[in-house]
Amino acid sequence: MQHFSRPFVAALVVLLSAFALLSSLVAQEETTSSVPAVQFVVDVFNTGELDAAADYIAPDFVFHELNNPDIELEGIDGFAQWTMGVRHLFSDFHVAIDDEVADGDRVAISWTLTGTQTGEFQGFPASGNEVTLEGMSMIRLEDDKIVDWWHSVDGLALLTQIGAFPLSEAEE
Repeated sequence: MQHFSRPFVAALVVLLSAFALLSSLVAQEETTSSVPAVQFVVDVFNTGELDAAADYIAPDFVFHELNNPDIELEGIDGFAQWTMGVRHLFSDFHVAIDDEVADGDRVAISWTLTGTQTGEFQGFPASGNEVTLEGMSMIRLEDDKIVDWWHSVDGLALLTQIGAFPLSEAEE
C-alpha cells in the first residue's frame, strides 16, 4: 500500500479546504481535469461509456473505498463494476470536478455528485430523492493510466438525503 508523507497530506488538506471555501464564495463553471485519465473517469460516470477503459485504466487498477475498507475493486472489471454500480444507484447521475491538484504521479480532486436515487443502496430502497454529495479522491498514475483510486464521500449525508436517517422538524 502506498503511503503519503504527513507534510504532503497536510498541505493537500489545507489546499483543498481553501479551494472548497473559494468555490463556495465564487460561482464557477464546471472544471475539467487536466489529466486525460481522470477526465475519462468523469466522462464514464456521466455517460456510462466504458469502451476506452483499457486506454486509461491499468490492468492492476485498485479502487479503495476509505469509508468502507471491505470494498476494494480490482482491474478493469472492478472499475466497470464501480462506475456502473453508481450509475445504477442514481438514474440521472452527474459528477463534476470542483478542484484538482496534480503533482507527478498523483492527482487529488474534489468533486460534487448529483442525482436521483432510483436504485437500492445498502438495503435502503430507491427513494426518488435528489442527492448532492461532495467528496475527494486521490489518484495514482503509472504510464498515464490510473493504478489506484482512493475515494472518500460523506456517507452520512447520503443516507440522510435518501431518507435513511430523516431529519427532525427542527433541522429541516
